[in-house]
Amino acid sequence: MYKAKSFYSLCLSVAFTYIVFKNYNGMKMIKDSAKENHEFGNISQYIKIGNGRRFEFAKIIIIIAYGRSGSTFTGSIFREITGAFYLYEPNRALTLPFTKYRNDNVTLSYFYRKSSLFSMTRQTEYLLDAINLWLHCNLSSLCIPICVEKKSTPNANGCCGKNGTFKASLQAEENYCKKAPVKVMKFIKLRMKYLLRFLHVYPNLRVVHLVRDPRGIFNSRWVEQKHSHWKLIVQSHCRTLIEDLTYSKKILVQYPNRLFIVSYENLANEPIRTTQEMFQFASLEFSKNIKMFLENQTLSNRDTCRHCTQRKNSSATAIKWRTELDSYTAQFIQSACSISNKVLGYLPLSGKSEMNNFSIPSRKVVDIQTELLSNENLQ
Repeated sequence: MYKAKSFYSLCLSVAFTYIVFKNYNGMKMIKDSAKENHEFGNISQYIKIGNGRRFEFAKIIIIIAYGRSGSTFTGSIFREITGAFYLYEPNRALTLPFTKYRNDNVTLSYFYRKSSLFSMTRQTEYLLDAINLWLHCNLSSLCIPICVEKKSTPNANGCCGKNGTFKASLQAEENYCKKAPVKVMKFIKLRMKYLLRFLHVYPNLRVVHLVRDPRGIFNSRWVEQKHSHWKLIVQSHCRTLIEDLTYSKKILVQYPNRLFIVSYENLANEPIRTTQEMFQFASLEFSKNIKMFLENQTLSNRDTCRHCTQRKNSSATAIKWRTELDSYTAQFIQSACSISNKVLGYLPLSGKSEMNNFSIPSRKVVDIQTELLSNENLQ
């Protein structure tokens, strides 16, 4: 009896040690993700080695953008590439299920709705860990909300579940991912500083940094009602944009030809030419199907829903803020984002009369990469 209890206790001890060790290693996968760009944590352990050589991946495109910056439209262009594997904001699967627990602790819902309690300071570690898994087509940790999943490809036919149909669908999607010639992920809540680590270990990775006039961004966000703390929200966005541009500059210096900064306005005004430039940057073929898709989306006979991408006149949509935003709000936004506006070419307008006078430009077309590299305010 005593021996049986001792053996049972020993088994429990070994099992507990294994679980702790496994979780510890999992947490160490993307350790120190917020440190300086020369420290790459443990991401390199994800690089598969075969015959002494680095595992060769398909082309990888990561789109970094902001809410209401035209990111859904931009991502949908890459989604149309034949055979492409596209994930629409997969980090929503990690950020949406967060539930406040105690202090800075949260619960995170995983695949099959399992949960784990951990510190908010480790949220980024989990996200970067998950991105690595997704790049390797390990999708079993991903629970995509149905509204998000429908914009990804291929369609997984539902959200989390334990039935055989969903499991078979997930397996089919993983197989599709492994065979895809290009893998594309679009994020609005992933910051540029973390891309330095991925660029270090994924030689086939290219980054598209999508920007938009902040006046257009906030006009689109406030179509129903302006937030009571809107000034703080604007200032936070401007700080985030400046930080992202600072790291974009570092990427351009450290990894030339692996970052492309594109403005939503260029995509809206000249969708075909701008897309051709993006595809050339990413070494992708600009096919007839892509051209037809762009014409259908930007010169449609009607506007679809607010969050959809089909527009009668995409260039008019890009400057709609000039007639809808009040002058006080517009001037506050352009002042808060003055540093980034100089780099991106967005021009100040002094009042409502200038905003409504479309002969006065609200932006000048600039080579953003060149402007960024020469800007001394962003180091």
